[in-house]
Formats: sequence, C-alpha cells, structure tokens
Amino acid sequence: MSFEVVPADVDAAGQQVKALAGAMPLASTYLDTYMRINGDSKLFGLFKGEIDEKRAVLVDDYDSKAGPIFTSAGGALEQMARDYDGVDRAQAAGYDAAMPDDWEYDRPYGMDSWGETPGVDLAEFTAMLGDPTSSFAEWEEFMAMRKGLDTILGWDWLFDWLGLVGVPNMTDMVTEWLQGDYDSMGRCMGAMAQMSDFWSKVRREMAASMHHVDETWSGNAANATFAWFTDYDNILGEHARDVNGVYTRMHGYAMGLRMVIDSICDALQRLMEFVTGLSGFPHSWADVLEWLLRGAAKMVLKKIFIFIDAILLLLDIGLLIGGLLSMLFSQLAGHGEIAFPDDVPALEPSDVDGP
Repeated sequence: MSFEVVPADVDAAGQQVKALAGAMPLASTYLDTYMRINGDSKLFGLFKGEIDEKRAVLVDDYDSKAGPIFTSAGGALEQMARDYDGVDRAQAAGYDAAMPDDWEYDRPYGMDSWGETPGVDLAEFTAMLGDPTSSFAEWEEFMAMRKGLDTILGWDWLFDWLGLVGVPNMTDMVTEWLQGDYDSMGRCMGAMAQMSDFWSKVRREMAASMHHVDETWSGNAANATFAWFTDYDNILGEHARDVNGVYTRMHGYAMGLRMVIDSICDALQRLMEFVTGLSGFPHSWADVLEWLLRGAAKMVLKKIFIFIDAILLLLDIGLLIGGLLSMLFSQLAGHGEIAFPDDVPALEPSDVDGP
C-alpha cells in the first residue's frame, strides 16, 4: 500500500477532534437547564421522575465519557503527527509497511460530512443549543384557533355587556385542577429533539476532519485511524438514535397528556353548552336573538347553534381519544436505553516512528 503523510494535516485533524470535546459541556449545560419539568403537579409526577433520571444520565455521560473520548482521540492524532516529524519519510514508510493491514475500513467513506468544512467553531454549537422551541407550539396554535371560534360562537363578551348570566366556563377550573407546567414540559421536549441535531453536527464535523486528512495521509497507520473513527461514528449514530427514540416516546406521552387534559376541559364546556342549549338556558347569541325576535327564525338559529355545539363536542371527544392512544402507544414502545456506551475503545497512536 502506498504511504503518504503531511504531519501538519494530521496535527490539525487532532486539534479539531479535541475541539469537539469542548462541545460536550455545552450539551450538558443545555440539558441541565432545559431538560426538566418544573412544579410539583402529581399528574406529571411519574413523567417528571423519568425526565430527571434521563437528564442525570446524559449530563454525567457527556462529561465523563464522550468528552474524554474526543480529547483522547485528538491527542492520539497529535502524538502521531509529532512522531512523523521525528523520523525520515522513508523510515516512516518502512515502519508503516510493517503494521497490520487487515482493517475493515481503509478510508473514512462511511462518514458523511454533508458539506461541513474542517475546523470546529464552538460558537456554532452554542447558537444551536439556544432557547428551545416548545414541542406544544403547534398544538397551542390550534387551541388558540379553537378558543377564537368558541368566542365567536359563544359571544361571552356580549353576555358580559348585557349583564346576562351564561354557562360557567369550566375550562379554566378543570385546567387549574389538572395543572402542570406546560411551558417547561414543552421546552423539555424541544431540548431533547435538539440533541438529535447536536449529535448530527458533531458527526459531520468529525467526518469533515477525517475526509480532509484522508487527502494527504495514507498507509496502514492511516487505515487503522480511519477504521477507529468510522466505528466511533457508528457508535455516535446509534446513541443519537437512542436519544431520539426516548424523545419520541416521551413526546408521545406528553403530547397525548396535553391533548387529553385540554380536550377534557373543552368537552366539559361544550357538553354544558349543548345541554343548556337543549334546555333553553341562554348561552349564545342565538338565545339573545330569541329575546329580540319572535317567530320561526328564532328556532332555526337555535338549532343551528345546537348543531354546531354537537359537532365541536364530537371533535373534542375525537381529540381526547387521540391523546389517550398517543399515551398508550408511547408506553408500548418501551423505555429505551439512553446512556452513552461504556465499552468504547480508545484510539491508540500507531508506532509511526518505529516500535
């Protein structure tokens, strides 16, 4: 096998890999800040306990396992670069030829940089790990539209203006009783989702460094190094999938729980309005018109509003069932493993300057 080396490129790759170790404390701090649910709600107690457990595992593993591995691997590359500088190129080629050549990978082709260029900028990781977007954002937008529709159909503001008594609003009362910190829960789920992007960027940065040094480094020592990094890239990919799997399961449970609680609140409110509509108790603009109009028109308007209430009640029941199914399927998916692997072998520098 042909031998080629530019020690400065090997050293630069080592520095870049060591720089990735600096991203691990950023990830730990990010998770320690956002991967938590605030409050003492009994409803979220079990869920909160599991979040606390997963956070503790990841924060400890990223600091004690992932970071040191990057530091050690980068140091091994820097050591080989220094050793190459200390020997004649012909000697280095002879030493390289005597090394094992039975590596599974002879180039870092299994690693994909997706357009990343060599050079790790921790500011990019800091920007990526910013304030997470709540995973409930789309659901809250949907519920805001629902409440807007309720306002239009219910005309509660008109009752207040006329001094009339309408249906008591059950939504706030039930929500307060079942209250959990939805904001921290949504941000917690958003933070877990962001970790998938974080590990994707780590892998791209590592791949960019390996592809760059591959252009000027070949031989058995190079192949041994590329084989180690390809294996480590696969380990990181598996860890990222594990994190995403736990996020998917927890998000399914959290989203289902949010749907169930909100749907129960709206369903109770809608049911009361539907029943009072049938009984003639005033609760909407149609009832106000009954007092102002006489004739067949008042009955038609009332039936239209009762029909709308029935449709919205069925919608709430459908969302309630959907939320229960989401919670059920999230539990059937299993708890999943999220810990960083313990048995990652260290990258040992090859004897590029002779045994």
